Amino acid sequence: MFTTCSKQWQGKQERWHMRRKKKIAITVLCSKMGIMNNNKMGLFRALLLLIFLLCGCIASSVAQESDQSLSNINKQKNVLHQEDVKYVPFPNEFKKYEVYPWEVLKLPDFNKSYQAILGTRIKERWLRRLDGPSTLNKMIATPQGNFIVVNSCKQHYCDTHVIIILFNPVTAQSWTLLVEEEKIIWLGNPDDNMKVLMKKILKIT
Repeated sequence: MFTTCSKQWQGKQERWHMRRKKKIAITVLCSKMGIMNNNKMGLFRALLLLIFLLCGCIASSVAQESDQSLSNINKQKNVLHQEDVKYVPFPNEFKKYEVYPWEVLKLPDFNKSYQAILGTRIKERWLRRLDGPSTLNKMIATPQGNFIVVNSCKQHYCDTHVIIILFNPVTAQSWTLLVEEEKIIWLGNPDDNMKVLMKKILKIT
């Protein structure tokens, strides 16, 4: 009988100590937040603040996952565009473009389009004359259409100064990717698809 009562009393004491520890922990938390120990309204505000912080963390995590998903989708789209690029033979009507960059400048439609997008950069000899190390122009087939690819670089500076020109022989429109000291400069206002296309050409040339 005495043993039973003693155990019950010990159980009550343990539960009382446990409740007291929880109360002390909450009081310390509230105190750190600048809330009075016996202020019930303060405790309520503290709980609301904790809920708010937890919701903020969850929202931030969801937003990051969403941004990552969008980034992955965009990367997948870019890869698809890049894989669709392939070189094709020049058809007979465009055989005249299958020459070296400095020679294609003799063709009025190309020369006029190219000079229009160069603007004030026409003053730079290597861009004006396209007489640096290069290969014969090529033709590529893409989802955006077929284009002439003109690739050249600055004499003695081919590691740092490169130009890629895309020319549409049907519309006589040009777009340019210009690399100077690892900086990319776009001429001709290419859209995102054209930029992806020219970056792919830059990697494989």
